[in-house]
Amino acid sequence: MIKAKKVETTFIPLAAKQGRATCKPAPNFSAENDAQALYDVVNKSKNKDAIINVIAYRSTEQRQEIRKLYKTLYGRDLLEELDNVLGGSLQRVIMAAMRDEAERDAHILYKAMKGMGYDEETLLEILISREGPQIAAIKAFYVTKYGRSLEDAILDEASGQIQKLMIGLSMGNRKPYETKVDIIKCRKDAQALLDGGEKAWGTEKSEFRKILCARSIPQLNCIFQEYSKICKYSIAESIKREMSGDLKKGCLYIVKYAQDPHEFFAGVLYKSMKGMGTNDRKLSRTVVTRCEVDMVEVKDAFIRLYGKTVGDMITGDCSGAYRRVLLIMCGEPN
Repeated sequence: MIKAKKVETTFIPLAAKQGRATCKPAPNFSAENDAQALYDVVNKSKNKDAIINVIAYRSTEQRQEIRKLYKTLYGRDLLEELDNVLGGSLQRVIMAAMRDEAERDAHILYKAMKGMGYDEETLLEILISREGPQIAAIKAFYVTKYGRSLEDAILDEASGQIQKLMIGLSMGNRKPYETKVDIIKCRKDAQALLDGGEKAWGTEKSEFRKILCARSIPQLNCIFQEYSKICKYSIAESIKREMSGDLKKGCLYIVKYAQDPHEFFAGVLYKSMKGMGTNDRKLSRTVVTRCEVDMVEVKDAFIRLYGKTVGDMITGDCSGAYRRVLLIMCGEPN
């Protein structure tokens, strides 16, 4: 009888995958009452605050119930109704909130590749931070809604090494999130990264893509820790030394997200509001997609990194009904 080989494992101290939400399901929820309230708004009062009072205080699942019942009761598409009533940044954030997760992410990716050029940061942000089942749902919705596969869209827009990295991420093959990792495999992967980078004549980019696109987030952190034990440079420093252009940016995005997802999204939020003007697409996208996942932790990271609150920056950068809905979703006083 062959004795099974013992696998060496450890627990890596990471922030929990599922953080604390600031946008939660409303108690005593009635889809019929909400559908009626929204029907009255879009057909009579056009009151933006009344729309916010329903949508900003509901979960994504509850909003989908409202959408379905609205069409049942009134024979109309609620998104189209709201689209006709609203405009500007408020329209963007409300419409994003009213879509379900896969529909929302597919829409974000489609918009990021529409027209001349493409928004590389947005594609990376979505593809890096979604897990396999989420990627599969996004791809299914994308091909149904837009008549082509997500992979084909990426192939048309991106090129070179960053194209290969994005295609790898879009396969959704990253291992499931788990806090328990395999140290032996981490050490092998760390050595493979060293052999394919610092020790190689040129960089074996396929080795980096294979590992960065397929390993779980905790496993990646373990790999990065093991890498620092066998190389005088951190993994981020080696990527900067060995790579250039878009591929370097993409790999560094993955490393940054893996090391601390909350700090990653705090950085996205900060970037959307720093300097002159506000990137409303980035701001509203991040608030809507994180408010039911880990916005509490993102806000904590924001204060730690930038010495101010998310609420203070939103208040200083935005105004009116748009500011109000963002503050509500972030769980900030308004």
